[in-house]
Amino acid sequence: MPYFPNGNLAQYVDGKPESEKLRLLASSASALRGLHHSGIAHGHIAPQNFLVTDDGAVVVSDVLLDVTMREEHWRNNGNVPPPSLWQYRPMEELLPPETSTALVPCSLAGDVFAFGTVIYEILAEKLPSSRRDLNRRLTTGRYRLSSIQRPSSIRNDWIWELLRECLRDDPGSRPSMAEVDNVIRRLVYSF
Repeated sequence: MPYFPNGNLAQYVDGKPESEKLRLLASSASALRGLHHSGIAHGHIAPQNFLVTDDGAVVVSDVLLDVTMREEHWRNNGNVPPPSLWQYRPMEELLPPETSTALVPCSLAGDVFAFGTVIYEILAEKLPSSRRDLNRRLTTGRYRLSSIQRPSSIRNDWIWELLRECLRDDPGSRPSMAEVDNVIRRLVYSF
């Protein structure tokens, strides 16, 4: 694997203006859109898995790595550990429905949810949930990211609406990565 001296998205955007953050999010969305266009879910979307090249483009890393490692853990130990970056996962992947046949569920819609969380984190400079929220999400199912309050640092109405759509509880009502990519690109070109 090549070395990326600029680091990952979270490291690289620190101290950058909003226009640069949006440009990098657009590059990230485009990379993920390509993966989804091929029918592949990443399964572990987080800022750490978007690496910034020397020319400022973004590449996706660790595709299906967490899913594969969790499946291997099941084969060796008989149980499936929770995702390592649970803060980015939707409820249907944290607590799969009884009808799920996947050992470690991941989906295109789950990636969109996770990417919405990445957008939130990059622009608000914090995650929308904490470890206490995970416990609430898992035990009661009542804490939903779709009901979070808008932070003052996310001023653009299009971005806020996109976030709300990405974080919807119903995976079938989330936008596709193509739609997410299109909205962010429109914003970047408007700056």
